[in-house]
Amino acid sequence: MPVLFSLEKSKSSPGFTLAELLITLTILGEIATFTIPKLIYSQQNAQYNAMGKEMVGMISGAYQQAQKDGIPSSSMSINNLVAYLNYVKIDTSTVIDDIPGYTTKTCGAANIACLRIHNGATIWYDVTEIFNGTNPTNTVRFWVDPDSTVSTNKSQQFYLQYNGKITDAVNGSGLVSNKQTFASYSNAFWFSW
Repeated sequence: MPVLFSLEKSKSSPGFTLAELLITLTILGEIATFTIPKLIYSQQNAQYNAMGKEMVGMISGAYQQAQKDGIPSSSMSINNLVAYLNYVKIDTSTVIDDIPGYTTKTCGAANIACLRIHNGATIWYDVTEIFNGTNPTNTVRFWVDPDSTVSTNKSQQFYLQYNGKITDAVNGSGLVSNKQTFASYSNAFWFSW
C-alpha cells in the first residue's frame, strides 16, 4: 500500500539573512538614486516641449485668423496677433530666460512684451520687429519660456515667416526682419519637433 504522507520532519528551507536583505535594499536604493531624477527630468522636458509646441500652434492659428481678416502686411509684428491669442495676462515685470547662450529678459523692458499663457508659459517678443516685406523669408520672432522664471530652462526662439510657416532657432539661418538677418542659434535642450 502506498504511503500518502510521511511523518518525517521535512527540512525547512532557509530564509534570507538580515545581511542579505540589507545588501539587497542598499542596491535597490542606489538604483533608485540614479534613475528617479532622470525620470523626473525627462518628464519635465517632455512637458516643456509640449508647451512649446502648444505656443507654436497658438501663434500659427492667430496668424491664420489674421490672414482671413486681411491683417498681414509688411509692417505687421507679433503685437498685431495679440487680439487673436488666448492668454491670461500681459506681463510687465517678470524676469525670464533668454535663449541658450544669453542670460535674461525683463518683461516690459524696452520693446519687450510678454504674454502669460494658461499653462504657465510666457511668450515674449520685440514689439518693434516687423516682417519688413512680403517675401517668405521675411520673419518676426517670438520666444517661449515654459516655466516663466529664470532657471536653466532657457527660452526657445521661433520664427514666424510671412507665408505662415514657423521654424525653430536652428533652422532660422538666413531669415530676415527689419532688425537683422538671423544666424542659426541653438535650440533649448528641452525642445524638439
